Amino acid sequence: MEQTIHETAAKVRGWLGAGHQVAFARVIDRTGFSGDTEAEFLACNDAGETTGNLLRGTVVEASLAALREIVAEPTAASRVLSAQVKMDQAVGAGLSCG
Repeated sequence: MEQTIHETAAKVRGWLGAGHQVAFARVIDRTGFSGDTEAEFLACNDAGETTGNLLRGTVVEASLAALREIVAEPTAASRVLSAQVKMDQAVGAGLSCG
């Protein structure tokens, strides 16, 4: 079962309350997909724990790689990633194209 944004946020609040460094990722622009992904975000802490989702899992691995780099170096700057989701990935994840 997929986590709700509230469950994801609660987990992140717990990490921050425990003193962990946390990095976040959100989709800021997309073309060609529909679906309820506006409320999704992905987070990673300095212990390697992750929570959340992006585009129903289609760009999570690439995003986690960047988040792990950022959380490992607290002075790292934010960055914008570009990812391409293939048609079969989108259909498999339930992202309608239109």
